[in-house]
Amino acid sequence: MPETKTPENFDLSAAANSSSLKTRSEALDAFLACSDAQKGASALKLLQTPYKDLSEAVLQACTADIVNPPEFRHALTDALDDVRNSDNDNYRQLFIVLLQRLEKPLERPLLDFCLAALHASSNDVRYQAFCLAELNDTDTPEYLDFVRSALTDSDEDIRIVAIQAIERLRPEWGLQALNARRDAVFGTEACHLLITLLKLCPDSERAQTAGELTPFLNDDRFAFAVFQALADHGTPDVVPHILPHAKSFFSEPTIRVAAAYAAAKLGSSEGLNILKKLSESRHGNPKYAQALLAELSKTAT
Repeated sequence: MPETKTPENFDLSAAANSSSLKTRSEALDAFLACSDAQKGASALKLLQTPYKDLSEAVLQACTADIVNPPEFRHALTDALDDVRNSDNDNYRQLFIVLLQRLEKPLERPLLDFCLAALHASSNDVRYQAFCLAELNDTDTPEYLDFVRSALTDSDEDIRIVAIQAIERLRPEWGLQALNARRDAVFGTEACHLLITLLKLCPDSERAQTAGELTPFLNDDRFAFAVFQALADHGTPDVVPHILPHAKSFFSEPTIRVAAAYAAAKLGSSEGLNILKKLSESRHGNPKYAQALLAELSKTAT
């Protein structure tokens, strides 16, 4: 019977760099067999692999329940110098992904590492560090300066996180900075920017901003988020753009419900009638429609 591979009898670092799929699979098994005291250090050895099959399997195994015990968190802190000195950007990125799974508050050395990584040369590392900073509700003056500069970063994903950070932080310069980008953005970034502007803009600008969002209702990637934003912050002017999506048999069922709710919340009796019908249907998503009807009844009382 073959000997079970464990960190004591198996060189995880060598296995992580092996071109043999069998050896990498054995390395994963050895990691899964680790004690709680060994798991953090073992995971970090394997995440330095150049092979995505192994790194993705280790990340999948490192759930919140695995990474939050003190032993694993200590291993992450102990590894900081090695991660800082590593020239393996993929490893640093994956290390930050692990940090994203830690419950707040983040230990100070880990948070300091995250804030320093905002200025890394790798866009992937910077993006993951930015997401981690947002997950930890960072709000220092230095961070606000970074958010402002990130709004015009060369990387679109980083610019989108900056837009979301402005929505959370609501700095006094936020609206002006977003409006300055209004004509320079398109696609996904434009949708995020307009949704944030709709939430932050004064009432006098809501109708125009809501109107600019309506073309995104025709794109399945954005429609649900736009319906939600219009329901909460839109104006009655957009109801004619919303109702066709609530009525269409070609719309995905949840989208139809979200559209009917948005129209109803903006004062459309037709939207309310559609939502009631959808809540009574045996098809589609009647439970979601019922929940939204309950929300409407709360706001009406």
